[in-house]
Amino acid sequence: MKPKLSALMALCLVVFSAQADDLIPVADFVAERQFESMSMSNNGKHLALIVPKGNQDALLVVDVDTMTPTANFMLRKDEHIVDSTWVSNERLVLSMGKRFPGNETVIPTGELFAMNSDGSGQKYLFGFRGKATVGTRINAGSAENASAFLLTDHLADDRFVMIARRTFGPNASTQLCRLDVFSAKNNCGPMPAPGHVKSALADARGQLRWMQLVNADEIATLYYHDEKEWKVVGGSLDAAMTPLGWTGKGNEIFVRWVKSNGPSGLARFDPDSGQHKVLFEPQGASIGAALYQAGGLQPFAVQTLAGKGGFKPLKSGPELEVLKEIVAAFPGEYAAPVQFSDDGKRALVLLQSDVTPSSYYLYEDKKLRALGSEYPQLVPNKMASVEVLDIKARDGLMLEAFITLPRTASEKTPAPVVLLPHGGPFGERDNWHFDPIPQLLASRGYAVLRVNFRGSGGYGLSFEQAGNLQWGKAMQTDLTDALNVVLARKDIDPQRVAAMGGSYGGYAALMAGAQEPSRFNAIVSFAGVTDLDLMFTRGDIEDSIYGQRYLKRSVNRDAALSPVNLADKIKAPVLLVHGDEDDRVPIKHAKAMRDALTAAGNKPVWISKATEGHAFYKLENRVEAYTAILAFLDKHLAKK
Repeated sequence: MKPKLSALMALCLVVFSAQADDLIPVADFVAERQFESMSMSNNGKHLALIVPKGNQDALLVVDVDTMTPTANFMLRKDEHIVDSTWVSNERLVLSMGKRFPGNETVIPTGELFAMNSDGSGQKYLFGFRGKATVGTRINAGSAENASAFLLTDHLADDRFVMIARRTFGPNASTQLCRLDVFSAKNNCGPMPAPGHVKSALADARGQLRWMQLVNADEIATLYYHDEKEWKVVGGSLDAAMTPLGWTGKGNEIFVRWVKSNGPSGLARFDPDSGQHKVLFEPQGASIGAALYQAGGLQPFAVQTLAGKGGFKPLKSGPELEVLKEIVAAFPGEYAAPVQFSDDGKRALVLLQSDVTPSSYYLYEDKKLRALGSEYPQLVPNKMASVEVLDIKARDGLMLEAFITLPRTASEKTPAPVVLLPHGGPFGERDNWHFDPIPQLLASRGYAVLRVNFRGSGGYGLSFEQAGNLQWGKAMQTDLTDALNVVLARKDIDPQRVAAMGGSYGGYAALMAGAQEPSRFNAIVSFAGVTDLDLMFTRGDIEDSIYGQRYLKRSVNRDAALSPVNLADKIKAPVLLVHGDEDDRVPIKHAKAMRDALTAAGNKPVWISKATEGHAFYKLENRVEAYTAILAFLDKHLAKK
């Protein structure tokens, strides 16, 4: 089956273009996504897209048949949409969030809004404001001293959903509530036990049957409702079961089986017998998201994340046959039907690869119709391919890494390489799929190495916990070990090496320069941590009890592992980029590093922006920063 490619629809609001032989502009790589996500209504007639607009979001609804907008819901400054959920054929519920100055993360506010596919019936359903302070023409609701999030997308009556309602304050508690998505009235009852709801699963009637709760000590417990009462059926987080969906056999469900000593796998669990059967134990990365049959209750396949990714079939049926057709239509790429209409006749298909930005298609009558790409200006045949590498660290731990190779790289013309550690660091991971920043660097002739060092997510609890208290230690030597493998390649020039990263990645780049001063020709730190002790006293992490626990558990409070105290060891030129209003890593980190490097006789190149935070949100500032980064790398990694 060959995909039928129609013109990208009008929802792609801005399209950048370049002539075939032109160098793709920096702005094309650092532009905002055309949309953050896309979802299809239950009857397959409408699409909802979350569209970023700088410091605010919009929700665009499009008629599938005509590809014309039916609604455009625009939020106010600093207001964002965390998620949009179709609760019926025509009605959407939006979970709202806010980005605070100096912080790149959108924080869920626990507010819920609803609207129809044509933009009518806008209603503030739940939240602490209870009035029309977001968007336009929203009917006010009652203010609640609480936050909420959806547990089920619909009940037997499409008018209602189930939510978890959590009150604010030192005596916070959570309740289960039945919420009317038109009137905003809710009817609440007690939880089976205190704690935060981590996941939930409802039956075909929309009744909650499974919940995973996390208590104050971060222990997850699975509860099952047998139509009479809630019962405990799960254990601690070290062997936690997360419900994924029904198997179709009695009360049995598919679960994500989280072990303490390896990646998360797949199992079947029967609450009546208490028995589970392991179906799939991945040897590399954990399993990913489940793909659901029409109706959204029963998974027919689960995503595998190792390497380029793939699928583990669970159930035969028409949906699995569609998956096989779509995989065959896009060989060498990741393609899957992520959502079916309730009648199964239409499917929303997600396509991704190393050179293809996330793109959506509509599958119907064995044909594929292009809907849109998150980066339509970045043409796949001009992007650089990505190789998957398996690296053995010096202590024997296996690591997964990815190298983006410029199209010019060869044994005759070996490429300079940029080590690009990810931020986070815990729970975050790099993958094979498209990433615009490595592609930007590759378009300028640089190979880019990304490493999922210990502490990264997606490889199991033990792998993530192996990074605890390893800042500047084993997390750092993992990067070194991977770089050593890459520098032995004939298509890489070992004499032209840079390290670059943001947030934790900036810390790791600076530490690389300090620990191996003769190896690196240039260091770039974007909003990087430079003083580990300062993390415990300044910034938004230490503001909460959870942040304080994270710091004590994960970060070495050791002056000898802070780049600011190792400035005299860094011999390579350094570029520091930071936002003045950064709340996560206050600019004090960068200023102290600048002063220490200057005192050591290695005055860095300095870029700061008064109105930016932990990331740069204004396009002109991102263009300026990455243009300067490229010029810096070109200067210091030029072939001699």
